[in-house]
Amino acid sequence: MTLGELAAEIRKQYAVATYDHMPTMHVDEWERERKSRFDYLNGYARFKHAVASVLKPRSICEIGVGGGIAARAFLTASPGATYYGIDNGEYDREAKKQVLADTCRQLPEEFPGVVIVMTDSSGLGALPRSFDLVHVDGCHVYANAKHDTLLALKFSKHVLVDDAKDPAVFKAAMDALAECGRMAGWVYFDDTLTGNILFQS
Repeated sequence: MTLGELAAEIRKQYAVATYDHMPTMHVDEWERERKSRFDYLNGYARFKHAVASVLKPRSICEIGVGGGIAARAFLTASPGATYYGIDNGEYDREAKKQVLADTCRQLPEEFPGVVIVMTDSSGLGALPRSFDLVHVDGCHVYANAKHDTLLALKFSKHVLVDDAKDPAVFKAAMDALAECGRMAGWVYFDDTLTGNILFQS
């Protein structure tokens, strides 16, 4: 499919999505109240599910695992896919909880083929392999967001950047695209909760 066709199909599926992340959301999820609202259910979890439903990735990498809400949405929509998550643990440290620690234990039990590594993505020069989809949902600081997006663009045909309503993240993603040297088209989903950019090269 062309990027335009993919975007149209994602929007079509997103409009009628019924996926619900709340039954599996961690009891101590950071910002649990916000993440229990309909705008989050629809504008975040259901959108991620729709993206994976359309792209049908067989391999997924995620930079910024957190409580695993996006991971579960992706994996539910693409049964049998492998998943490689990267997180530096700041999520747990800030919240003084063990949401990520529990996610690291639970996700591999729920979905075969899940590996989560605890490391700071800003120190990575490469991903371990190429992936069908890389989801960038890590630090919003410009330098970090640019590094993560550049890394993703080098190792995947499809890159989904979350939090693009944040000007620093949007600029970082666009600057990473300019620097990566690969021709890639992109589409912005402004009707999602946090704003999402999908790159296709």
